[in-house]
Amino acid sequence: MNKLLRAWIGDGLLTSHGDKWHRNRRLLTPAFHFDVLKRYVDIKTRCADILVRKFEEAAETGTSIEAFHTVGMCGLDILLKCGMSYETHCQLLGWQAVALHGLPVLSDANWMKVFRAVQDYQMQKSSREENPPCRGFLDIFFTAKDKDGFTLTLEEIKDEVTTFMFAGYETVTSITSWALYSVAEHPDIQSRVHEELGSVLNDSDHTDITWEDLTNL
Repeated sequence: MNKLLRAWIGDGLLTSHGDKWHRNRRLLTPAFHFDVLKRYVDIKTRCADILVRKFEEAAETGTSIEAFHTVGMCGLDILLKCGMSYETHCQLLGWQAVALHGLPVLSDANWMKVFRAVQDYQMQKSSREENPPCRGFLDIFFTAKDKDGFTLTLEEIKDEVTTFMFAGYETVTSITSWALYSVAEHPDIQSRVHEELGSVLNDSDHTDITWEDLTNL
């Protein structure tokens, strides 16, 4: 299984082992520091706003909606914005929006190839800039250095980003879709969720969820 995954997503943290795993794990730890993650709350909120509007429109018109795909587009939107500062409008335009100008449009079945195409573009652009602007996780991947002063190679960066995209997209989409289904199946739990959200947000002086709000939920 590990060999099959490595051929698909590269030799990142999910498939590597030994000294390489320990080295790269230390290099990538700063990407998950609270100070870094806090910067993404607003991005996630804006993406969630689009997701909620799509559900609201479906409810108002009595139209059925495929939750897994809809939630997946939201997750992909967040991953691309936070991970690579890349705007695709994929929640509104679908999978075709992910393809870059000049690249062929890829089918749903080839979504991993789309991820790699975006990564290639961003890494080539960053390698041409002496002082690239902050690009979230990708920026940290480029600037991280080990104790000997060596950075990750382009191939290592590609493998790590592909790993995070694979793990982040599939797991978050599956968990969120299942959570929505479970809450819908249990109205009593749904009411308790509403009450908890109301108790936190109604007492605040802002309309968007903040990092501090998340710690109180």
